[in-house]
Amino acid sequence: EASPLPTSKLWNGLDYPLVGLGCASGVREAHVSSAIQKGIRLFDTAQAYHWGYQEHEVGNAIANSGVSREEFWIQTKLEPKYFGKEPTIDAVIASLKNLRTDYLDSILIHFPTCSYCERPPAGTWKDSWQILEEFYNNGTIKAIGVSNFGMGLMRDIVANAAIKPHLVQNWMDPFHQDEALRKYCKDNNIMYQAYSSLGGQWKYMRDGVEGLPVLTHPDIKEIAERNEKSVAQVVIRWLVQQGVGAIPASKKERHQDDVMNVMTFSLTEDDMKIIGRLDGLLPGRPKARPPQYDIKAKFKNNAAFTVKLFWVSPDGQKVPQQTIGSGDSSGVRTYPGHTFLAFKDGDETNMLGEFVIGDGKQQQTFIIPPSDRRNEDEL
Repeated sequence: EASPLPTSKLWNGLDYPLVGLGCASGVREAHVSSAIQKGIRLFDTAQAYHWGYQEHEVGNAIANSGVSREEFWIQTKLEPKYFGKEPTIDAVIASLKNLRTDYLDSILIHFPTCSYCERPPAGTWKDSWQILEEFYNNGTIKAIGVSNFGMGLMRDIVANAAIKPHLVQNWMDPFHQDEALRKYCKDNNIMYQAYSSLGGQWKYMRDGVEGLPVLTHPDIKEIAERNEKSVAQVVIRWLVQQGVGAIPASKKERHQDDVMNVMTFSLTEDDMKIIGRLDGLLPGRPKARPPQYDIKAKFKNNAAFTVKLFWVSPDGQKVPQQTIGSGDSSGVRTYPGHTFLAFKDGDETNMLGEFVIGDGKQQQTFIIPPSDRRNEDEL
């Protein structure tokens, strides 16, 4: 039988759920509804639809669940393209509408800079933080925080902001334990929450690895087998026993059951040390990829609807890359000969275009759907 999921007390006294559902990676309304039925109450989403988030579907699932709004902790993230005072106000109001609520439990600054913006935002993360402080002071937002902030930025915001973050959400897994920043957060009474805790970030690294290195590592598998639990449960439990939040993007019901059962066992001190020793190790087998991965391709969506972009793997498989809203653009690092396919989001029967990365141009722009004129190559 599942035990109640633990909470952590933020510095303002609120009880924050330590375990919840991450809503990126294609998590849709049905997955959120299933998680609610299982008993999960923390949902982490974001305004960045092009990274697979669907704020409005999270809002629909919660609103239609029959469960009191007060039982949930709804967290979203401010997209960097909305930096600046007025854009941040508008973005928060839009999130409230999408999530069908009159308050947010927490909102985080998603990234400190906008690496994909076609034009600079109206302001900086510091301008936006001041607006989030105002929303916090008037009760519209119950807690505010940051994501993907390193030590320098954390020291800056703690030293200079009127209200320091209640929490920080960063990448942490057994091979990347972010120990120094976690210690800084603990020393400053700031909650630390891990994303990609099951190793999902390694496939994006320049010298990335094949497969799922966290889920297949023999030391973690041995601990899981000995406890008669899944590897994912062991990793989540490892986080929780350190007071670290976990938000796995669990779409399958059996994985959501695993999340709900992470408190039915505990790891020994030796188990914790075994996983702790994995920090800093480069996991798995390096990916086979071209040595030069230095072309920046920009895909511009001129269609009146959201499109889904895929890249084609060396073995011919379609691999989901990202969604791009109507009128939006998105960039990706790639290499000559790499092929991308564009479809209407939710309809993979009708391909809008096939795009092959050319040789010799460091920046290349592709229009979706392809226009009569040739796609632009930019020096």
